[in-house]
Amino acid sequence: MRSVWDDFNGTRRELIKKELAVARARQAEVAAYWNRHKITVMDRWDSRTGGRGEMTVADIPEVAAQWHRDNLVRPENVLATAQRRGEASPFLWQCPLGFGHEPWPAWPKDRIQKGPGCPECRRLIRLADLPTLAAQYRGQRPASDITQASHESASWICRTWGVDPSTGVWQPVEHRFEAVIKERALQENRRSAGDGGSPRSGRGRARTSHGLPAGQRGGLGSVGALSRGCARPGRVPQRWHGPAPGRCRCLHHCGMGRAASSALKGDEGGPADTAPPLTNCSASRQFAITCFRALPESGKPR
Repeated sequence: MRSVWDDFNGTRRELIKKELAVARARQAEVAAYWNRHKITVMDRWDSRTGGRGEMTVADIPEVAAQWHRDNLVRPENVLATAQRRGEASPFLWQCPLGFGHEPWPAWPKDRIQKGPGCPECRRLIRLADLPTLAAQYRGQRPASDITQASHESASWICRTWGVDPSTGVWQPVEHRFEAVIKERALQENRRSAGDGGSPRSGRGRARTSHGLPAGQRGGLGSVGALSRGCARPGRVPQRWHGPAPGRCRCLHHCGMGRAASSALKGDEGGPADTAPPLTNCSASRQFAITCFRALPESGKPR
């Protein structure tokens, strides 16, 4: 059963990587645009025929095209060398690439002689650009306001299905865990003693906290209880080593999820109304696949 979920999660990770590759390709195109823009503008300034105090913003058409309409003066009335040290620029500029970026202030001298472009374009890839990953995000800030390279730690949720060892019945499982945004976006797979310990030791970044009745806690959170209910004769049971820091590691060998916090939650129509029972945690891979395919589409992991 675990191999089924490894395949499922592997497919999801590959999808996130593809979305990130597409976003990076777009970022590269935007960076190339602003590099060309910088070279063109600086060449126009260096090849000017008039004096430094004679050239206006309107004489540099690439920059003048970004002059914001809310400016109180026109570009032909502002010198290309306009700047006051220590003061914020009153002149606003609009990104020409149509991403909806907010206008930014800058002095004409800086824009023309140094050639910088839209500051938002330098941080173009947002978490919202990775929809597969953003669907699991549960942080306080909107996904559209956070870059995918942020080192900020955030809350995540992973919805899957698992088997309750005490009943052998499928149940929807909701994993909640903390992870750094950049690590999740890159789908890093680091595992060490410091990244997560066993539930008994309580070490590591992830801690188990099952919101279940007392009679079920042993079946879901205790390695010993899982071994008694699921291990084959003579088999050494697997130990729980916690999730990798960048992603939720779904499923024990017996079917229940490995995550920072798990809680069984039933659908609105009742817990696992149509989910098939699974009384043998040592079932073959083919049987596990059959059980998974039998789940209602609305209840399969998202």
